[in-house]
Amino acid sequence: MQLSIKCSIGILGLILITFGILFSQIPTKSMAQEQDHSEMITALRDAEDRMMNETLSLPISGPWKALSGTLSSSTEIHTDINDTKHEIIVVLPDTGKLYEGILAYSATTDVQPGSFIGPVNLTSDKKGQLIASMDGGNLWYAVSTKESDQKIGTWQFAANAIAVHTDSETPFTGNYTVIYRELEPTEGNNKIETTTSVPFEGIQNNTGQIVPIIPASSENHTGTLSFSASENIQFLTFHGPLKQTDELDKKNIWSPDGGETKYEITVADLGNKGGLLSPGKMGTFTFGGNGLSIYSPSEKPFTVSYGLVVH
Repeated sequence: MQLSIKCSIGILGLILITFGILFSQIPTKSMAQEQDHSEMITALRDAEDRMMNETLSLPISGPWKALSGTLSSSTEIHTDINDTKHEIIVVLPDTGKLYEGILAYSATTDVQPGSFIGPVNLTSDKKGQLIASMDGGNLWYAVSTKESDQKIGTWQFAANAIAVHTDSETPFTGNYTVIYRELEPTEGNNKIETTTSVPFEGIQNNTGQIVPIIPASSENHTGTLSFSASENIQFLTFHGPLKQTDELDKKNIWSPDGGETKYEITVADLGNKGGLLSPGKMGTFTFGGNGLSIYSPSEKPFTVSYGLVVH
């Protein structure tokens, strides 16, 4: 746990070191003529080239990398609820890896940071979570983003691709600094997955729906999870196994084996508001404990796409 906390503090410190560049003057961009999705394909390839050739001289070590730059947006992002082309800057493209890190950004207009998780299959995977395409509709990803637009901000992530975008066709220019590492999505407990919940009874005898992420055990885990869900959800972290003397002052106790082994459950509610972009439906959750699940107190099943990095 201490190592994970130190790692997170170190990453945030690096963002603060580089955050000053985001307040520099950003050049404006004139209105671009309508272009087809070849512009976006070129932008994706350029993003891959930047990852290969551009590195900042920042005090980072090990697997962590850093990129920084100023880019003009490209026209080509469709969502499943609005087929209008939007403007986007791809910071980290999908290369088959799982990215973990922090993005700092600024722009000439209000923008949203976005984590793209997938790709998802429109037939079997798409069941209510927000999805979008960056290449004219060939590949679709579940989207985790913010409700409130802003010209400057930060964004933590665990996903297949990272970007800043608008919900309009007005071009913009943006500065970015991203500190990240690349992981295999099938290494250890790291994974990219789209799944549907199953019935669960375990919080004060209330029924609900659950997606187990990390099974409860005596092993402690910390990590980062980015998610996009079809319904407002909560996170359950499991702590234990409990000793008999530990059970007296615990509020929520759950057992996977009929009472032989018991865990305390901590419920994290990220803000279940109405609307498509509620933080209860999408965002990033950092966790620590002996297990992790995604939960809804409703009996209605939900679907969630998520990227998981376990430290």
